[in-house]
Amino acid sequence: MSLEECPFCRRAATWREDERLLHAAARCECGAVGVWFGIPADADEGAVDLLAALGLEGAALPEPQPVGTSGMLTALYIDPDRLTGRLESHLHALGYRLALARGQNESRSGESWAYWALTGGGALIETPRLVLRELDEGDAPAVHAWESDPEVMRYQSLDVATLDDTLAYIRRVRLDAAQRPRMIHVLGAVRRDDGLLIGRVGLRVSRPEHREGELWFAFRRDVWGQGYGPEAAGAILDLAFGSLGLHRVHGDCDPRNARSARLMEKLGMQREAHLRESWWLKGEWCDSWIYAVLDREWSSRSRRSRERQSR
Repeated sequence: MSLEECPFCRRAATWREDERLLHAAARCECGAVGVWFGIPADADEGAVDLLAALGLEGAALPEPQPVGTSGMLTALYIDPDRLTGRLESHLHALGYRLALARGQNESRSGESWAYWALTGGGALIETPRLVLRELDEGDAPAVHAWESDPEVMRYQSLDVATLDDTLAYIRRVRLDAAQRPRMIHVLGAVRRDDGLLIGRVGLRVSRPEHREGELWFAFRRDVWGQGYGPEAAGAILDLAFGSLGLHRVHGDCDPRNARSARLMEKLGMQREAHLRESWWLKGEWCDSWIYAVLDREWSSRSRRSRERQSR
C-alpha cells in the first residue's frame, strides 16, 4: 500500500511516516494511523517483532506478512476523538474490527488510541476502484442483497437464498479460508468510494498437482455494466498466477449468460469447449461454455497493459 495516499480519506500527500510508532507506521491528517505488522523485506530473521514492540502481544492478529513495497495493511491505530462515523463505516467495510478500545493501549507519549485489526488474517487486495477482502458474518445482509435477487442467481449453481442460507455460506467460506494449504479463496469486492460490498469473486485450486484453478464471480445487479467484474476477477487472476503459482485457470458459464461470457472474454480467457447438457440445474438440463487462460498468456497481457500505461 502506497504511503502517498490514505486508504480512507483518499487524500494525497497527507499519509506520512510517524517516527513515534516505529518505521512501519504512518499517520494521516484525517486521524487514521496504519501499522504494517510484519518483517520489512530487507530485514533479517532477527528483526524486531512490531507487535511485541508496541506491547500488543495479547491481540489477535493475522500471521506476519512481509512488508516490502506491497505490504498488507493489517492493523490500524485510530485517535478515538477523531473517529468519525464515515471512517468507522469504512473500517468495517474493509474487514477491520475494534480489538482494543480507548485506555487499553497508550503510546509512549501517553496518548490513547483505538486499535483495529483486520479480521480473518486473510487477503486484502486493492484495485483502482475496489478493495477485495475476506467475508465475515457481518456481511450477510450485503451478500444477501444479490443472493436473494432471482436475476443475479438465474445462472448460478446456488438457488435464491434466504438470509440464513447466506449466513451459512459465509461460515463455510471462512472455514475454507482457514484450511492449510488454502485451496479456496472467496473475497468480497468493496467499492472504495463508499465502502459498499457489491459482489464477490472466487478462486478454487481445483487440481493442485497440475497447478489449475477455477474462477467464479457474482455482483449486485445495480452495478452491472460498470466494469467492476473484470476489475475484481483480474485481481484474482493476478493472485492465481502470482503468489499461488498456477499454470491454468478456467471458468464456465451457461451460453445464455452473455454477461459472464463477455466478462471472461474481456480478461483474455479463450472459449475452449461447449459441453452439451452437462448440468442439471433448477429443473432443466443446461449447456456449459468453458473458458480458460494460461499463466504465460496472462503475463503477456499484464505486460502489454503496463506498457500502455507508461506511454
